[in-house]
Amino acid sequence: MFDSYGRRIDYLRVSVTDRCNLRCPYCAAGDLAAVGGAACDRVARDETAGGTRNRAATILTFEEIVVAVTAGAELGITKVRLTGGEPLVRRGIVDLVRMIASVPGITTVSMTTNGTLLSPVAALLQDAGLSSINVSLDTLDEERYARETGGRLEDAVDGLLCAKRAGIAPVKVNTVVGPHTTREELDTLARFCARHGLHHQRIAEYRLTREKRDDHGCERPLPCEACNRLRLLCDGTIKPCLRSNEEVRFDPDHPRESLRAAVARKPERGGVCTNRAMVEIGG
Repeated sequence: MFDSYGRRIDYLRVSVTDRCNLRCPYCAAGDLAAVGGAACDRVARDETAGGTRNRAATILTFEEIVVAVTAGAELGITKVRLTGGEPLVRRGIVDLVRMIASVPGITTVSMTTNGTLLSPVAALLQDAGLSSINVSLDTLDEERYARETGGRLEDAVDGLLCAKRAGIAPVKVNTVVGPHTTREELDTLARFCARHGLHHQRIAEYRLTREKRDDHGCERPLPCEACNRLRLLCDGTIKPCLRSNEEVRFDPDHPRESLRAAVARKPERGGVCTNRAMVEIGG
């Protein structure tokens, strides 16, 4: 598939849930506070339910996700990345990886995770066909990690190293670089990654409600002219662009038409997104 500006679209990011077991400020609180309204209400309802509410009617089933991936592969999608929220909170995620990896034409199945739930399932994910994994890790300072995420650093590091031992390759560490990130923290993380054979990439902190900039000096986000992706959200929405309010409803009965419609609405350049929080989209 090619969009209106000649970019080949061969990458589908699938948000399998908008729930997360951590609360990183740039992902959850910041964008939720900014967009308010429906997005804030959706996540609030999930939180007040204590994680037990039956959401079968509100999120895509694995079978529907595979329908989307299969249609995408028929149109030239070769890479699928599973995101969240936190994808590992979705029950049966290993089965979904196996289902997607078996779709003809899909050559890469990857995942972005905070890593805290990864240790027990790393080997299972590798066996199911996971090609690579990105683990979000902004600091190796236990106190800062706990304060900013509500989680335990040791869980994230254990997950990261278990993925490496399981043979998932590559294993990447995503570090969000914000105004309070120090050179010492970045150097410490870079040395840690070099010591364990991990790939370290810096991601410039951003808000969806602020205009996109490319002069950030980090490896990610990529400039718009290099964009090759669509995003399928867990509620059945396709976003042609992360930094836009454009959306297309995914129709499982007409999956290729849904994907083509999303590609046709992909803007030349991202601007702002005011109708979704990052935790819903998965970056």
